Amino acid sequence: MAGLLLKELMLRGDVRRCLVVAPGSLVAQWQDELLTSETIDAARLGDPFARHDLLIARLDHLARSDELVKQVRVSEWDLVIVDEAHRMSAHWYGNEVSETRRYRLGKALGDGSRSRPTASAAGDGLRPSCWRRVIGLSTRSSR
Repeated sequence: MAGLLLKELMLRGDVRRCLVVAPGSLVAQWQDELLTSETIDAARLGDPFARHDLLIARLDHLARSDELVKQVRVSEWDLVIVDEAHRMSAHWYGNEVSETRRYRLGKALGDGSRSRPTASAAGDGLRPSCWRRVIGLSTRSSR
């Protein structure tokens, strides 16, 4: 569904640059969908962010690299799509929030995009407080 939305937004001229962030196991699926059924020229991450208007990146590859997170923060994206966004949740320990590397990546994605991260997720097992943090990544007030 997100691939169809992306194609439509690109055809309308509303989106020129898009970053898709997905778990490693879904990167090939995204690339197949965007190259074949969606006929969008996609490139895998490995080149600097500025080189491609459409990138598909591995969630953990970005989250584990402080340098890539910095680059994401200063990159300008019209749209960011995060597949399985529930994996970017922060956790509550008592009254304190523990921000994971993935959660900090989610905040950086919001800083580097014209529109807030679009999340597609199925995290049924998340506690409501964790879900609020994930959803908060999509709003400016959470930063």
